[in-house]
Amino acid sequence: MRKKIFAAAAVMTLLAATPVFAGTWQQDQVGWYYTYDTGGYAQNALLEIDGAKYYFDANGYMVTGWRNLNGEWTYFYPDGRLARGWVQDGGKWYYLNDDGTMRVGWLNEGRYTYYLYTYDDTLTIPGAVEGAMVTGTVTLSGVTYYFDASGHQDTTMSSFTQNGINYRYREGALQWENINEKGDWIQYSSQEELAFDIQEQLQERYDAEAKTRANADLFEADARLMLPRLIGEEETESFINQVLEDMWGYRTSYSYDEEEEDYWY
Repeated sequence: MRKKIFAAAAVMTLLAATPVFAGTWQQDQVGWYYTYDTGGYAQNALLEIDGAKYYFDANGYMVTGWRNLNGEWTYFYPDGRLARGWVQDGGKWYYLNDDGTMRVGWLNEGRYTYYLYTYDDTLTIPGAVEGAMVTGTVTLSGVTYYFDASGHQDTTMSSFTQNGINYRYREGALQWENINEKGDWIQYSSQEELAFDIQEQLQERYDAEAKTRANADLFEADARLMLPRLIGEEETESFINQVLEDMWGYRTSYSYDEEEEDYWY
């Protein structure tokens, strides 16, 4: 723990930047460097020059891109300035703290919440890159979170699972999604479209089952769990009766009374 605290303190000291002596920017075939008016040039140093911070490597050249300084990732723009805030690199977005260090984990900015992959995430989540902003669906410590294309956490998303079929949908909107057998997300344009797909899946699944009352009961239970929220109770019961009659030769005794808005046997 003492070593870790010391390292963090060293980074904070380093990123505070070294006081700058008067000097001049120079360029050769390798890159840019900074010479002091008193002689010599900057090496292995983070300098603040004209209000911006620059880092010079062991050979004295200004660095750009990603740089690990004392165990902390930092990013320098193509013109050498130390980056802060959001940075896009390689098609991914990263966030640099005010001191220039790369942010990981949860980030609250304004009214939005983001998640940036940690190093530990890269060990367990395929395709995760340390510090990269998450979009889409991610499961962290057993909890599934949803993020839109801009990285904003979507707290209106919900999901449910029934007999191996996993569904995801947005509360109060006609945007529904389903995970197919390959684990891919399928976007549905309406509740009715998703309901039709669920009906087909239920029919295919129970068509392969033995024609027993127990399996018929399972079919009815699944249909009543997943369909009413999409197409209403009356249409759900009509679908159940039609399938039972076609597949098993009888109709359910479970009916819906529209006037009483309740079920009866």
